[in-house]
Amino acid sequence: LLAAIGKLQAQINNIAPPTWVSASSIGTTHTSFTNVQFAKINGLLWIRGYCSYVAAIPAGTTLFLLTNPSYSLDIPPTTLFPIVLGEVKTFNLDLSSKLIQLKNVPNNANKFSLHNSTTFTTGEYNQIQPVALGKLVTS
Repeated sequence: LLAAIGKLQAQINNIAPPTWVSASSIGTTHTSFTNVQFAKINGLLWIRGYCSYVAAIPAGTTLFLLTNPSYSLDIPPTTLFPIVLGEVKTFNLDLSSKLIQLKNVPNNANKFSLHNSTTFTTGEYNQIQPVALGKLVTS
């Protein structure tokens, strides 16, 4: 029994923490979206971080566009227009929240972008708690 517990403990100790990478290292970002990170964890793509806005950003602005295919999501293709596939809730210092929309990119299989659904105001700070965006594409 002690040997089995020792083996389990060794397996737990050998689990590496996820590697978080900056949004700008896997895609193009809005200047206010530079403190956002992504990680591949158990076949899912996760996001976390924060944004701080030095100028107002109108609703619908592209905050992030994926360019690195190894971070592609298993999402439905479209040829006409982007489809909202999900939303990430952000929290402000005053505990209010705003949404960032996850959309697919027309004519680009498994590529995605992130857009603010409402205007982000000057001086606003938005915290993104770690959340899974979706299933990664596997080859």
